[in-house]
Amino acid sequence: MFSINPRISRSNIFSRGKYIPAAIHRATVAPEQSEIVFYMTSSADRARLLIKKLGPKKASEMGNGDHDRWKSVSKGAVRVSTDEIDVLVKVYPQYALWLSSGQIAPEIGQTSPDYDEANRNLSQPNAG
Repeated sequence: MFSINPRISRSNIFSRGKYIPAAIHRATVAPEQSEIVFYMTSSADRARLLIKKLGPKKASEMGNGDHDRWKSVSKGAVRVSTDEIDVLVKVYPQYALWLSSGQIAPEIGQTSPDYDEANRNLSQPNAG
């Protein structure tokens, strides 16, 4: 079980050198009382991350073909619609649970980009 610190609200963070606006929450995990940082608390933030990972051009080819719409969504200029969510789930079915709820369930194949990257780094001898 963990508890979320409500004092921390909106913040801007950098991930892999890229600016990502995200909500930051700190949680304490028992029994070790170590701290975990959760970010991207909205499904829209998570969708934008996946759009940037895929690229607006490729996303538009997989979806409705409106490249300008995908660019606007990825920049946060317009809201993410169910059409974009549907395309992202089709491209990244392993991220469906994370995309909608922010949770993962690796035992049933539902992970997140960060989880997958961490597992990839663990399997590399000089990761870190």
